[in-house]
Amino acid sequence: MKTSISIVGLCMSILASAIPQQHDSQTPLVPSTSKQPPSFNSEAIRPLLRLHQQLISIESISNDERAVGTFIVRYLQELGLTVEVQPVASENAGKKSLEEEEEYAPFSLLTALVHEEEYNLAAAGEVDASKKNHKLPDRFNIFAYANATKGRHYHTLLTTHIDTVPPFIPYSNNATKSTHPSTLISGRGSVDAKGSLAAMLTSWTSLLSAPSPTIRSDLVAVLLVVGEEVGGSGMRAASHAFAHTTPPTTFSVGIFGEPTESKLACGHKGNLRFTLNVHGKNAHSGYPWLGVSANEVLVEALHALKTKARLPSSEKYGNTTVNIGRMEGGVAGNVVPEKASADITMRLAGGEPEEVKEHVRSVIEEATKDLLKDGEGKTAGEVQVIFPERGYGPVDCDCDVDGFETFTVNYGTDVPWLDGEHKRYLYGPGSILVAHSDHEAILRSDLDRGVEGYKTLIEKTKKM
Repeated sequence: MKTSISIVGLCMSILASAIPQQHDSQTPLVPSTSKQPPSFNSEAIRPLLRLHQQLISIESISNDERAVGTFIVRYLQELGLTVEVQPVASENAGKKSLEEEEEYAPFSLLTALVHEEEYNLAAAGEVDASKKNHKLPDRFNIFAYANATKGRHYHTLLTTHIDTVPPFIPYSNNATKSTHPSTLISGRGSVDAKGSLAAMLTSWTSLLSAPSPTIRSDLVAVLLVVGEEVGGSGMRAASHAFAHTTPPTTFSVGIFGEPTESKLACGHKGNLRFTLNVHGKNAHSGYPWLGVSANEVLVEALHALKTKARLPSSEKYGNTTVNIGRMEGGVAGNVVPEKASADITMRLAGGEPEEVKEHVRSVIEEATKDLLKDGEGKTAGEVQVIFPERGYGPVDCDCDVDGFETFTVNYGTDVPWLDGEHKRYLYGPGSILVAHSDHEAILRSDLDRGVEGYKTLIEKTKKM
């Protein structure tokens, strides 16, 4: 049995003693007929800048999202919203490949409020294992809504990710006294994607709390996922869980939050990640012909990828790019290296991932076959090309809402991992050009514009 929490007011002592109502895990809650959710607590809405600051201040590097998830859950509970959570396994939880089949856990209604102590620690960007709320998994997705719908169909899904890339960079801004439109707000995730997260939640709650609401309280649901920066494990888990509720959880419109400079992205390049592992033969560096240098083989393989591979292109997305993100090899300068490896990411501008995989294997095999032989002409090494996931080709998104500039982007998103027959909009404040950098930052005016943009998208797509 699962439970749903209704929250009235801000008094934490009353909240802590509230008695949850019982519901079957597969039966949706009965929706209210009122325009506003009867338990929605508009007094708990945080100002945009305060919410943004609190989110940035909590470290949430991929695989370590629990603290920020705890903070978000408590905030949504304070607002009187129904919150479901879904456990998501760590990226390193014994899985050999992302291609392997996983047993995804379902979403569950929370059975109790998040502990106030743990919430306060999370809000301060701290974690104390001794105060951990065992009602929450170690790593989890969040699904929230104001009123349940009949049939588990929500017209609009607002979704973004709560994880960031490393390293953690604390919150800061360049305001001397009070913030103004040109205030620059810095910190890890300020753009990607806590800027989108703060703007999304602000737009949704402001629409719910409007004196004369223009949207039904059961129109919108919010999905916040882990793991977007490391392969999309959170969204894949959520998509699987939605497909297996009774009835399946579906949406007509999906609005995905990523930095798009407050423009509508009409699509983005595909993504294909792989690792090259070279196994050679070690030897004394004075007698290199007795071994096979894994480093030399790796360098030749990478050179061939950059200069000889015929990679797809398209008019819409341009050329496929190759990024050699990490290299490692050898043990000492006077030893012929036995092992070397490199991690590569391709941004696909066209074609199908399986075709590109076969071409990559062919180019590398042709470029390295002679280098894998030792001084006696015997093959003494090998190159492994490991694709940890299936990858995906270019992803087209909808950009048919008036009033927005449009363009395409080169980065990957969770858009392809959410299955279903829904329209897909990619939008958010801030620029990807500073995301993942040591100078990641966003203007206050861009956050404000993001809030209005999400409101516009919700309003203009509600009849689609």
